[in-house]
Amino acid sequence: MCVTGGFLSAEQIDQALSHGVVEMVGLGRAFCLAPDDVAARLKEGSASSLAVFRDAPQDFCNITWLFHNFLCLGEGAPLDKQVTIAAADARQTEYELKWATAYHATRRDGTMSKL
Repeated sequence: MCVTGGFLSAEQIDQALSHGVVEMVGLGRAFCLAPDDVAARLKEGSASSLAVFRDAPQDFCNITWLFHNFLCLGEGAPLDKQVTIAAADARQTEYELKWATAYHATRRDGTMSKL
């Protein structure tokens, strides 16, 4: 079983794995928030090193904030930690509409348009 979301320290991850609660954990949010040094931050485990994970938007309604930053990383751009939830939501909505439109086109002509 794989669990993702909510792990904010290496100790939590180790406990979940060593107690057999899970076989794998996902760290997508952690990699979005600190793509260059997730392992070092988790290994250090200090309050200051883990603050980037703890202080990020955590509830589900803020998930588009994370999606926005995943798109930034995918485009080779830096993280946009100052983006508002509303702006991130608008960008995600635009991205999904473009994707859905391109996907729908494949159902008509069998080719996938570049997004």
